[in-house]
Amino acid sequence: MRFWGRKKEELPEKTAPKLRHRYKVGLALSGGGAKGIAHVGVIRAFEETGLDFDFVAGTSVGSLVGAAYCAGISWEEMAEFCRSVKEKDIRNSRSVFFPSESRNIERLAYRLLGGKNFNELKTPFACNAVNLATGEERIFTRGNLAKAISASCSVPVIFSGVDIEGEHYVDGGLLNTIPSDIARGMGADYVVAVDLNPTRGEGTSSRRLLSVFWATFNIAMKSTAYKGIMNTDVMIEPDLKRFKSTKLEGVDEMIEEGYRAALEQMPVIKLMLGAK
Repeated sequence: MRFWGRKKEELPEKTAPKLRHRYKVGLALSGGGAKGIAHVGVIRAFEETGLDFDFVAGTSVGSLVGAAYCAGISWEEMAEFCRSVKEKDIRNSRSVFFPSESRNIERLAYRLLGGKNFNELKTPFACNAVNLATGEERIFTRGNLAKAISASCSVPVIFSGVDIEGEHYVDGGLLNTIPSDIARGMGADYVVAVDLNPTRGEGTSSRRLLSVFWATFNIAMKSTAYKGIMNTDVMIEPDLKRFKSTKLEGVDEMIEEGYRAALEQMPVIKLMLGAK
């Protein structure tokens, strides 16, 4: 089995000179299902312009890409990983009555990151999930990465959820889909966020149960986005209206959309930081 994560000494040096500034900058990566592939294009733009982050927070699919960034995995490796993933790797059931195992997500995270713990990352990282019993958000900053990521990505009904320390957890996007407040709480002076569903408009006219559920989930996340927006200094919003959260289609096109959207905001980010 191929692993994408490599040891720090094996990682290639980034060629772009680093942007020089005096602030602590956080990155917040939103949820969005398969649209999370666009996060990879955003990372590409940051690598090519020399913008590094001091803290990273991710929700749902943003937790997987965020952890990969913090592990030092390049955008090219992330893109290759995304191309390798098949729908059967993620979901073993198409029925809402028989949710897919969240262990499938854990296996994918392990494939990308190996057995890393939070404290082995190069950059401080946090992700969130929701305790299904209490309805409270939990922020993970320690322990096994793959397990925490699988909890953060476990959309209710679609996935079974994850047991951690005797508690059952599901997708963090239920309460906080743009985790800018988490990045700020980690110590960031400024927060750059990526919102994969800026219009929150992926509705449906279908009466199929699964389609209705996804539309309902997107509507529910709309109310959780405002907290993130209020804690964001620069928002990157890739145009992903033609893509579906449930379909692993158009990988390279989504990466390109993320890349384009991030480059559009780079002048604003540089101005904000007074970067040289």
